Amino acid sequence: MSKKIYYMVLYENGRPTGVNFAMPSVLDEVDSNKMLQPGMPTIERKANGKKYQVTSKRIFNYKGIDGSDILFIVCDGDEIIKK
Repeated sequence: MSKKIYYMVLYENGRPTGVNFAMPSVLDEVDSNKMLQPGMPTIERKANGKKYQVTSKRIFNYKGIDGSDILFIVCDGDEIIKK
């Protein structure tokens, strides 16, 4: 059985999309299943304490050199501003 790794990269809408602006996260299986469901989930980034509404997502798989299955979830989102 190969190891599964779930990796998300979030880009904030209206900001540049280069590598310097990427907000990467390693997800557990529960959070990755939430991201894979139809619709646009709300996610919270613990690194900056902000919440984002996902507006689009792209998903692809990669086979690691160690035989692991890596699922990449690249998404765009709008920051949810508290009122």
